[in-house]
This record gives sequence, C-alpha cells and structure tokens, in this order.
Amino acid sequence: MEQTDFILTVNFYRTDAGNEPVRDWLKELHRDDKRIIGEDIKTAQLGWPLGMPLIRKMDKNLWEVRSSLPGGIARVLFTVDAMQAR
Repeated sequence: MEQTDFILTVNFYRTDAGNEPVRDWLKELHRDDKRIIGEDIKTAQLGWPLGMPLIRKMDKNLWEVRSSLPGGIARVLFTVDAMQAR
C-alpha cells in the first residue's frame, strides 16, 4: 500500500478541560455527512494551499473548509502552523 504524504496535520481544538467540541460535533453527524467532511479535510491536507470553493480564507491566519452536504453547507474553521505549511 502506498503511503500518503500529508502537507498539513489535523489537530482538533481542545479546551482547557480537555473537551474537543469540533470532534464531538462531527461524531453527532449522519455517517454520510461525516464522510463528506472528512474527505474535504483530507483534500485540504493533501493539496494545501487550496482556494474556493473548498477552502475560503476568513482572516489573516484563519480559513474554513466548506463542505457541501445534502442539507446545506458545513464549515470547519482552521489555522495553519507556519512551520508546518512550508
């Protein structure tokens, strides 16, 4: 099996109490929606930097993954470690 070289590594936001609200939200979604969002995040990891329609820059160091779901659009916000994205 061929190894995949990711440009970006995903780390979910963790509160001081140890909660991961984005991961918790993803777990509550329908299986098909989770698959779509997961594939879109993986596309960002493999193809960074990307633009619209999948990735939208929100601010200087803030982007969103925009996943088209049957019921609408899901948005996952992220930042990029400058050292990682070289």
